[in-house]
Amino acid sequence: MIRSVYVFDTNGIPVRDQFNAFRSELSLLGLSGPEQTGDGRRGFSARLDGHDIGELKIVHSVTDGYTFSMPEYRARDVGLDYWLIMLRVRGCAEVEINGDRVRFEGNLIEVRDLKRARSGQVSKNRSMAVYVPRHKLEGMESVLNQLAAMDSSACLHPLLSHYLASMAGMLPDLDVNEYSVIADTTLSMIRACVSLSRDAIAAAQEVIMATRLEMAKRIVNSNLKSPYLSAESLGAELNVSRRQLYKIFDGVGGVDRYLRSCRLEACHKAILEKGGAQPINALAEEYGFPDAATFSRQFRAEFGCSPSEVRERACCSVAKSGFAAWLVGGQASAGPVIPPFKEHEWGRGPTRSRTRWDHHGTA
Repeated sequence: MIRSVYVFDTNGIPVRDQFNAFRSELSLLGLSGPEQTGDGRRGFSARLDGHDIGELKIVHSVTDGYTFSMPEYRARDVGLDYWLIMLRVRGCAEVEINGDRVRFEGNLIEVRDLKRARSGQVSKNRSMAVYVPRHKLEGMESVLNQLAAMDSSACLHPLLSHYLASMAGMLPDLDVNEYSVIADTTLSMIRACVSLSRDAIAAAQEVIMATRLEMAKRIVNSNLKSPYLSAESLGAELNVSRRQLYKIFDGVGGVDRYLRSCRLEACHKAILEKGGAQPINALAEEYGFPDAATFSRQFRAEFGCSPSEVRERACCSVAKSGFAAWLVGGQASAGPVIPPFKEHEWGRGPTRSRTRWDHHGTA
């Protein structure tokens, strides 16, 4: 039977001191700033059991809820050279990753880089953490870094969570002679599932990029007349870095070109709808162009003609055709009066005339 080589238990500590003791213990593990989420007057229940399985360190923990913060500078100072593979067996955790709040519930895997800043909230839970020395996963750093910067549970093969859940249940009954086999098996399982994540990460990132692009397009279309619409404001609205924003718009020619094209398309449509009702310089100002000359130059580059030429053609077309006016503006110009269809004329053909047909149906 495996004995815990490290044990921390708040049982036996005075109730008023239990959470402070837990907080102190977490700070030694490299986490700082935990705050209790329950009623401190009732104490804080926590037990941590650590096991050495070969070079792996496995920690089984059962705790009440708490919030935590791990600043990047603190993470670097700790010097723990491990990847952390965390399985939440019971309860849940909400962790902030790159500005997004990700929820890890029962039997979902979370990959952590202990050198990276993290913050979040943990409910009353039972979990198992596998600390893997970095050199044991050499060559997989790029994939692990990607997993640590996203919702890794969506990309890791579910076989890993099933394996770790089974191992968590069997851990107390393992024999010391099984250490090396269990360590090798666990590492092989982690390597295999991380390797399988490459394609899953690529597919997930494609979906994420497509979703963010659609969100960005909706924001742009809703704010075309806003003087504050820019790459910077759009990135802030989407909560992504400038580099990420430009990557999102790679497939549509870049964010600046997309913003300009959308504004020009809106202006082109407005000219067709309003004809000469709005001056060109007023239209340019309405859609955020610095001046009429810049607007005309960019308009010609986009459509191959000037705004005035589009307006002239639109006015001529509308004047000649009520149908064109209806398609463009939704209302046809006045034309010849056409009597409405009579009921018998709509799909039923002409009615019979008594003057031409007798009672027997002969002419």
